[in-house]
Amino acid sequence: MRIDTIDGEHRVMTGMVLDMMKAGDVVTRIDVLRALHDYADEHFCGEETLIEYHGLPGLDIQREQHRKFRAILVSYIDQVQAGERLSVAGIRQFILSWWINHINDVDAVSFAPSALAATVFLSADSWEDYAPFIRATGIDQIDADHRSISNLIIRMKEMLHQEASKEEAVALFDEILAFARSHFKYEEAILADSGAPLGKLHMDSHAHFLVMVENFRGDILFDRLSLSENIRKRLLEWWANHINQFDYDAFGCQELTS
Repeated sequence: MRIDTIDGEHRVMTGMVLDMMKAGDVVTRIDVLRALHDYADEHFCGEETLIEYHGLPGLDIQREQHRKFRAILVSYIDQVQAGERLSVAGIRQFILSWWINHINDVDAVSFAPSALAATVFLSADSWEDYAPFIRATGIDQIDADHRSISNLIIRMKEMLHQEASKEEAVALFDEILAFARSHFKYEEAILADSGAPLGKLHMDSHAHFLVMVENFRGDILFDRLSLSENIRKRLLEWWANHINQFDYDAFGCQELTS
């Protein structure tokens, strides 16, 4: 999903299912199934809350599929407790198949980039609204810069409500450009040192963002455009996609030395 919290919980649950084959006796199998049920319940509640809060699509089908999955696990627990000799391999295969299909078919719709663009990026009032959908690279300066530039773009909503002047809008774009240039310079130094295979594409993406922001600034300065929610949405969408794809892939496994 390229959403750290959800992807991390997906990995944990997948590991729990894979470890099921290690469960030797009946008591251990029941404990594993109960632990999986409890973790799944917590994960599903978190997903449903996120989807409902941000108005993302697919809430009804998510709830229904989550309910069915919980019921399946309870059924397995009841059968094992009743002394039925169930195939651990068969249970694991069924759960893994259900789990993979659910992530790829249902979660992928709820958390698709197009869904985020139509809801989160349009309505975000603060970093806290935006942050769950931004992947952390683990490099403090890069992650802090991502937050700072996100906040500058998010600020446009407040400026629209306050009917900010053209000069104030241009000044904000100048601030975004200055911060982005400094940030990109830092990232590109790391890319050059590491010999990242997609370094050229990454830097081209940076250049594209700067041109886009410069064009918006010029259009506003010369009265071809006014500051708008559409501009804010386009910048937030680009920014999230760039961080979650280029930056996470390039820096997510980096280990920097001082």
